[in-house]
Amino acid sequence: MNSSRWLAGLLCVIAAASGVPPHAHAGTIGFRIDAEVTAGEEVAVKVTATHTGDEAATEVYPEIALFERTQLGEKLPTMAAGSNHVWNMKLPGPPLPKGAYVVTIRLKYADLNGYPFEALSTVNALVSAKAGSKVSGAFRVAKMTPNGKSIGTLTLRRPAARKSSTFEGSILAPSGLEVSPSTFPVAFDDAGNASVELSLHNRKLLAGTSINVFALITGNDNGLRQTDTIRGTVSVGAAPNPVSKVTFYGAAAVVAGLGLLLEIATRLYDRTRKAT
Repeated sequence: MNSSRWLAGLLCVIAAASGVPPHAHAGTIGFRIDAEVTAGEEVAVKVTATHTGDEAATEVYPEIALFERTQLGEKLPTMAAGSNHVWNMKLPGPPLPKGAYVVTIRLKYADLNGYPFEALSTVNALVSAKAGSKVSGAFRVAKMTPNGKSIGTLTLRRPAARKSSTFEGSILAPSGLEVSPSTFPVAFDDAGNASVELSLHNRKLLAGTSINVFALITGNDNGLRQTDTIRGTVSVGAAPNPVSKVTFYGAAAVVAGLGLLLEIATRLYDRTRKAT
């Protein structure tokens, strides 16, 4: 009997019974998004997507939005790693009032298996105005797991020059990530600080995914509407895979069964030798 083969087979069975996946290499898909805006009688947006991964992406196209105005870009059937593409797009609608706005960009794509993803970005759009001092801050989210939940903390600081008495916030997140509340009032204290706690639920983002999320903070100072962005990052780790009692005893039963079969085979072999 070849003991090394038997041992190798035993290890494979134990791995299978304990839920240990075989080693596999998967490619990566990532995008850098650059955008330029010309805002006047119309809002024109130039979106440049650069593929920074090592696996081709499919069904690639951008969706831009400002308020209820949206526009889809031409869909590319495939986009090779290292390549880039430019979309020149326009948002329909009447001219915007004077202000500092934010155009949101969702770059939609799929991997070679057809699984959909989104990459997010934003770009400022100034309409007959100079942006005032910006609301600053940080958006921190604990690492998530597939179908897991987490808490996000948004901390904000209002500059003294911004005198608006009311500020509103909203969250820009990729599809598959639920954030609650998605819109909320922002109450700054006398020192100009504010903090908002948000609940996040990962519905569709896969393990190993890292995506941007944005908080959009809007105030109105003397008739000038201004929206500022605070960027955060959500990283999705592997789901915990503890060895349950069922898994443990299942693996133990497999090992015991193999040991019994080995004992029986050995005795039969010994009897055959004696008989001959």
